[in-house]
Formats: sequence, C-alpha cells, structure tokens
Amino acid sequence: MTFSIFKRPQAERDIEECFVFIAEENLDAGVYFLVAIEESIEQLAKFPLIGKKMEFRSPQFKELRNWRCQKLLRLPDFLSG
Repeated sequence: MTFSIFKRPQAERDIEECFVFIAEENLDAGVYFLVAIEESIEQLAKFPLIGKKMEFRSPQFKELRNWRCQKLLRLPDFLSG
C-alpha cells in the first residue's frame, strides 16, 4: 500500500531554493537533486517506516525516523568532477 505524502508549502519552497542554489553552478546537478528528492518522497510513501527510529524527549517526535537518501550521498561521476 502506498501512502500519500503532503509537502508543506515551506518544504516546497525549501526544495525550490535548494534547486536554484545548486543549478546556478551546475544545472545537471540541480535537476539530479530534484529527481532524487521526488524519488525519495515516493520511496517514503511506499515504505513509511523506513529508517532508524530516533529518540527525543518531546512526545511529538516519537515517530520521527532518520533515513539517508543514498542517491544524494553518491553523486554520479558527471556531477562530482
């Protein structure tokens, strides 16, 4: 079962700002970033319990998980050089 992911307006703005910042130096890298973000969101929709559960004092964060986006950790050769 795939869940729906709602991106808050601020999240949309943050993603867009990151894209612009990256694309000013390297358009391909900016596009790669956007694709990686969208693919990550799709993966979270399919597997909402992915990642390691984190511990916080505040109960409002009791379900927060830490998960690394592998696609953003390893850039393809054409972007890293």
